[in-house]
Amino acid sequence: MQAVRELDGEDIKRMFLKSVEYIKSHKGMINRINVFPVPDGDTGTNLFSTLSSVSDEIREIDVNEADKVLETIAMSSLMNSRGNSGMIISQFFAGLYEKSKGKKKLSVRDFIEALKCAKEYAYKALSSPKEGTILTVIKDAVKEASESVRHGESVLDVIKNAVFGARESLKRTKDQLKELEDYGVVDAGGLGFLYILEGWMVAFNMHPPKVDVETPVKRNERIKFRYCTEILFIGQSEGLFNELKKLGDSVEVGKLEHYVKVHVHTNEPWKVQRVCSSHGIIKAMKVDDMKILHRHMFFSRD
Repeated sequence: MQAVRELDGEDIKRMFLKSVEYIKSHKGMINRINVFPVPDGDTGTNLFSTLSSVSDEIREIDVNEADKVLETIAMSSLMNSRGNSGMIISQFFAGLYEKSKGKKKLSVRDFIEALKCAKEYAYKALSSPKEGTILTVIKDAVKEASESVRHGESVLDVIKNAVFGARESLKRTKDQLKELEDYGVVDAGGLGFLYILEGWMVAFNMHPPKVDVETPVKRNERIKFRYCTEILFIGQSEGLFNELKKLGDSVEVGKLEHYVKVHVHTNEPWKVQRVCSSHGIIKAMKVDDMKILHRHMFFSRD
């Protein structure tokens, strides 16, 4: 395996674009096992939408500084994030960017520290983080990369070890979360994150082994909060978690500079809009009916 001692902007562009390709080719599989937090079968679609929206900008920017490329990825993924996993991934990239500021190239140690920061940002995006989800897979991947790579080794060792940690963590998710155990599947968001890391491997001509996943057991699930509501606004986020938790669940708040992105499952999207309006100026809003998505996932072919 070749030794890569540092990452520049072009390396990061290539890694990101390969991740997008990898998610695109596997989004159907990710959708098929998406049962948590709601069995609506759209995690793969949401991840691809989040990442692909950044692709054009990445291809067009004419810079080779690692921090500048990561800044573009972080900002664009936040503004275009979709769904629970898309929001978490946008904050993962925000953490990578935060720890990379001022660096034209990332050394092995820089890369590891950026991954640690990315993990912290991902966790902070949720009001009530749960283990057995994409967060756990991120945490275990970063832990494996951090503990198994000594100073001076190749960036490729970091990526390879992160993939190993993610794969092993993913296997354990269906034993960590009751909803996954009930359906007999691993976490869809965690699988998506593993594919992102495997895209990084492919960018450096490494070949990850095939992942086998199960088909979920068909269940007619009661959905407590019907509408997946996402709002992007310019303003401040202080107090948002407490206000939004009164209106639903799966509350996520992503931040970068003066932009704030909110994700919540609710029966009253107009009240979410009102809360966000009190914190700033709304730039975009999207509402999806998860009952319709659930019926399409399990029962559209009956």
